[in-house]
Amino acid sequence: MKKGIIVNKNEFDHWFKLNTRWVDMDSMGHINHASYLNYMETARVDYFFHLGLPNIHLNRKNSVILASVKISYHNQSNHPSRFDIGHKVSRVGDKSFDLLTGIFLNDKINPICIATFKMVSFNYEINQSIKIPEQINNIHR
Repeated sequence: MKKGIIVNKNEFDHWFKLNTRWVDMDSMGHINHASYLNYMETARVDYFFHLGLPNIHLNRKNSVILASVKISYHNQSNHPSRFDIGHKVSRVGDKSFDLLTGIFLNDKINPICIATFKMVSFNYEINQSIKIPEQINNIHR
């Protein structure tokens, strides 16, 4: 597994619990690397609800779009497993912000993977980036 910066579990602001599914496994019986993206996306929607942005995925004028993602894999996992998925806003700009996400096997302190998602505030009606939501600005102050 790739070694590098391992984030401490207590650095995250919000937690989401999720169980693996049989379909998430690869041919070696491990959770497939692509499944982790699905887990993090599910947890990210929950985080946006927690921040008071419940309609961000439905609002065409004030939404966000994923610009990039970087994932570092540190450990393996198998099915069945229960994950703790942590989120925190790690950077805020005018029109974009970064979400740091970590997936941990239930009560373990070392992550399975760590990701940074660059999110851009976006207006789909005019097809342009816009200022970030005030809720994002407020939590990073």
